[in-house]
Amino acid sequence: MIICCPKCGKRGFLHRRWVKSSYYPKYESEICERLQMAEATVAERPENEKLSTYIRSVRKKVKGFRYRKGVKGQDIDKNSVYRVSSDKYWHYYIGHYDSKKFMEQMNDYRNGKRKSRPNGRKWCKVPMSKYYLLVAK
Repeated sequence: MIICCPKCGKRGFLHRRWVKSSYYPKYESEICERLQMAEATVAERPENEKLSTYIRSVRKKVKGFRYRKGVKGQDIDKNSVYRVSSDKYWHYYIGHYDSKKFMEQMNDYRNGKRKSRPNGRKWCKVPMSKYYLLVAK
């Protein structure tokens, strides 16, 4: 399906991609706090199957071993904190050919900065408000 891009006005094709983000919270987040409390409760009562299932599901989002509370203005040691990841988010993009981008990529390919041959494709992110207008046409 060929669509006119609302961002740059060029014709292109609609594509859906998923994004999963992760971050290191600067201060103790609620999900990390609940995980620590649940792990402490399971240590006391290991027969609680419901809580064990909850911990397994939260562990998919929270990775790490412990959390050190940060102080404003200080850098956080990423090895001593939990890393929290979000759910999958789907975003819509319109892909189209850009000759300037292709020439830049081709020069990088010839100079050895790029391993694969370029395609000159440019991706414009479509806001969800405009996505429904595009599909309705």
